[in-house]
Amino acid sequence: MYPNTFPLQKPNYEPQYKEGSAMMRTISKKALPVIAAVAATGLLLTSCSGGSSEEEAAPAELADGLTNVGVGHWENLVGVDLTDADPQIPEVDVKLAQAPFWDHSTEQIGIEMGYFADAGLTVQPEPSGTVIGMDQVAPQLLTGEIEVGTMVPQIWVASLDQGVTSRVFTSRDIMMGHAFLANPDLGFKSVGEFMEDGDSWDEAVTEAMGQLKGLEVYVSDEASPRSFRQIALDSAGMTEQDYVSSIMDDETMQQLALSGRAQVVSPASGPNIVTLISQGWVPVISTRDIVENGDAEQLLTVIVNTGLAAEISWLEANPETAMRLAGVSYRVLDLKKNDPVAAAEIQIPFINSIAGTSFTLEDAEILDNRIDPFYTFDEQSEFFEDEDSPFYWSKPLEATIEMMRKDGLVTGEDWEASDVSWADSTWLTLKSLKEKSEEIIAELDAAELSGKAADQLAQAKEFVEARNYLDAYRFANAAQLNA
Repeated sequence: MYPNTFPLQKPNYEPQYKEGSAMMRTISKKALPVIAAVAATGLLLTSCSGGSSEEEAAPAELADGLTNVGVGHWENLVGVDLTDADPQIPEVDVKLAQAPFWDHSTEQIGIEMGYFADAGLTVQPEPSGTVIGMDQVAPQLLTGEIEVGTMVPQIWVASLDQGVTSRVFTSRDIMMGHAFLANPDLGFKSVGEFMEDGDSWDEAVTEAMGQLKGLEVYVSDEASPRSFRQIALDSAGMTEQDYVSSIMDDETMQQLALSGRAQVVSPASGPNIVTLISQGWVPVISTRDIVENGDAEQLLTVIVNTGLAAEISWLEANPETAMRLAGVSYRVLDLKKNDPVAAAEIQIPFINSIAGTSFTLEDAEILDNRIDPFYTFDEQSEFFEDEDSPFYWSKPLEATIEMMRKDGLVTGEDWEASDVSWADSTWLTLKSLKEKSEEIIAELDAAELSGKAADQLAQAKEFVEARNYLDAYRFANAAQLNA
């Protein structure tokens, strides 16, 4: 289904996937549909070792002279030399892979904005790394063809019994794009519009979904959108017998919708949903509506996010590089939040070239605001500190593990979220480094520094702004030593 790898060239990217191709139809599909395909074909999307690498690994130890600053799985892996009065930023090449999906190609923003270069990182092969399908990320991490790739941690759940030796170590977005979409000619109102008119959530979802009764609804048969539809129906006190359900692939569904031959559709892929919304189709109810107003706990197996991933062996050997990569990712999210047009103007031509899509700025706004919202470093405190949130990092993963266990796709009783993701440990480590840096900076701001100490303090402040909290702490500490 996917080619192996194909380096990109500037200034003109050649489209690798054409309109209507299989890859085009899969863009922005997430974990559960892929997992279902994995289960059906027996294809492993993980690096398999036959056992838990964490059980076999020796305890991590820092080199002499380094002080531990790592949290969670990074403990005794991330260290700082607190006697270093003249720190430098090493120049490091990273073999990076992006994928032809909206939320798997944000690294291009960091490349073109110079964020990687600012952190001493050069993406290989230049200029944009390698672009591969999601089924190739784990195998190429294992063989070393790539060192870091973009991944959905839920994809690896189905292969936990075989052994997963890679970990997702950052987080950036939440896929909330499933929806019932109504032909604009029907004049239907969305659940949000009913709530704006004064309805409660229960009233609004009942009225909004009630508009579908007796109609023919074209639906995808994939696992994730099917789960969404069931929850939406349950919320409205309805069943699939309340409308005529016709299973159809996304491509045909979109053709019928755009030609006016469909009344209500519920596609699986993000681009189809974006296209129809941009053409005036009404999102009667979406995943995001339920998450924000209903019982989001019901949607745990539908909620998925993405992040950077690497082999555990690479992470243990390159913890500083991993921290700097995480900082670059969070800096990219700042730009997407603070200047979404500038970010989109970089990402749109890139994703259109590698995926055969034709996204516009309007489409990007729909993607970022409704379908696939991104969360900044500060916003991700909900993921990693608020255990009551449905977005708390381990809940969707553990719900997926439990679902896979019930379906007989995994048998191990001890599997947990950390067997596929270290994103919590990375965020908590960066937060700790941020706090340490800002504490020193605040103390030094009260003093009158000059010379090297003043320069290092200024650099530390720049690193804080760039979300490079490891080097912010190293340079703030050096400024303190030289004060």
